[in-house]
This record gives sequence, structure tokens and C-alpha cells, in this order.
Amino acid sequence: MPKVFGIHIVELRPGVKARDFEDFALNKFLPELKSLNAPGCEFHLLRADRGARQDKYVFMMVFDRVETRDRFFPRVDWASPELIQLIQPLHSLGEIWESLSTREKTDYIQLDEP
Repeated sequence: MPKVFGIHIVELRPGVKARDFEDFALNKFLPELKSLNAPGCEFHLLRADRGARQDKYVFMMVFDRVETRDRFFPRVDWASPELIQLIQPLHSLGEIWESLSTREKTDYIQLDEP
């Protein structure tokens, strides 16, 4: 079954320093998000080290299959009640994430499935 890669192009809000964003994301937000053990989901923060987006960020959600993505996100930008309940403990951290950055989201389905 093909995986789904939720690619979120991250832009820091004006005045936000990269080191502050990374410190929050890597030491607070992502560890808490990963500790939820959302079945069939992985979460990653990437920083470009070359090219047109050098030093820019991408937040990536990897779903083990389309059905898992659709279970948590039945429609674009609409979280299921199951997901809302799962991430509720992270509400205050999510608000901080949103105060530091904006995201443009696109899902990609893996075409070269094993």
C-alpha cells in the first residue's frame, strides 16, 4: 500500500528566530507529538541545507496508507474527532507552534510503492 506524505511548507513569522523555532520544535513540540504514538503516523521536521529553500523548513507527516490519512483527516484541513481527542493534550503547544510559523499543506501519495 502506498504511503502518504503530508508536506507542510513552514515559514517563520516575522521576528521569529530560527534557533528559537528549532529549540521549541525539537525539544518540546515534536517529542510530545511523537509520544502520542498515533497509529500509522510519523512526524518529522526538516531544514533545507542546499538549494532554493536553503535554511527553510518543512514539517512532514508520513502516513502508512491513504486510509490512515483519511481516518485522521477526512477532508483537507479538517481533523477527525478521533484525531482531535488524540492531540488535545498538545493544544497549548500547538498554539505556540502557530504563533511561531505558518504552513502551506499538500499531501503526496507514494507512487513507487514497494
